[in-house]
Amino acid sequence: MTSTPTRPILAGLAAASALTVAASVLVATPAQAAGFTSAVLGVSTNFSAGGGSCSITSGGASSQNVPFTSNGAKVTRTINNTAVVTDAGDASDFTNLTSKSTGTARSTQSGGQLKTVSLSQQGTVKVDPNQGSGTDCASAAQATSTVSGVFTLTKAQVLDLRATHAGLGTLAQLQILSASGSVSVEVSVGFSGSLHRVFYLPADDYQIILVGATTLNAPEVSSDPTTRTTSTSMEGTFSKPGSAADKQVGTAAKYLKLGKSLNCSGKLLKSTFKSAAGKKPKKGKTGPVRTAQFKVNGKKAKTFKKPYRGFKAKVKKLPTQQPVLVEVTLTLKNGTKLYARRSYQPCS
Repeated sequence: MTSTPTRPILAGLAAASALTVAASVLVATPAQAAGFTSAVLGVSTNFSAGGGSCSITSGGASSQNVPFTSNGAKVTRTINNTAVVTDAGDASDFTNLTSKSTGTARSTQSGGQLKTVSLSQQGTVKVDPNQGSGTDCASAAQATSTVSGVFTLTKAQVLDLRATHAGLGTLAQLQILSASGSVSVEVSVGFSGSLHRVFYLPADDYQIILVGATTLNAPEVSSDPTTRTTSTSMEGTFSKPGSAADKQVGTAAKYLKLGKSLNCSGKLLKSTFKSAAGKKPKKGKTGPVRTAQFKVNGKKAKTFKKPYRGFKAKVKKLPTQQPVLVEVTLTLKNGTKLYARRSYQPCS
């Protein structure tokens, strides 16, 4: 259905209520530096009625809040509610509303700090007017799941956030705030798609909120849907600044081992050539590897000639405030080309 300004959109679409409630409840303390503090999975259904003399005449919304910890166990809740909206001026103009929301939360910790947090939301909503698109009632139904909690970082970390969602009327949203006020982030993506964002978080107390929501408004034309099912998945992973974001891939592993992390203070990456690269060649001679060309974020950075086993390839002047993608092309003595690739989290 194409949205128009003539019909009200359910207020929960932006999950404003969930964000406000969580923000008012959660307070961090330095002593609580082991994973999540006061973490809650919230699952809710919501209905609204507008237009003319329409109102909810039976049934209604509900919500559940379930505490959980960073022990790696999944916590799941499902709620299913119905409501009826009726036009007081026309008893035959009534709308049956249904909302079913299932939310799953999970969190882990490592070394006394939060390691991962995830939210999975599945929502099914139904808005079925007795008079179809001819109804005067602007009804809506929504299914929402949220994760909210507080955690403490004793050392700076990078938050790698990935979200996917399928279906129109879907919302994925992240909000993260620091106690000092130095960090305030809010990102959201609607409709079908995916999101990948990386955030640098200095040592501080933090509040984080993840939201997944499914919404459907009453049909405006006969072709508009009266039922909608969507899903949202969000996961955040915390890691050390400059650490590798993935494993080395490619065909050059026999000869080259890319570094496990960036040297953030030196703005460099140090990689090591393996025994297959052979001994240091004598003057005028070439070992198994003729050249090694390094690229950083798609641009040529450094080329090393005749690398040998134990040789430390240092690529300097790396960017520090963005993710770093390192790609290497090895040219062997016989002309064969091999490749390696690895990505790294930003340093700041």
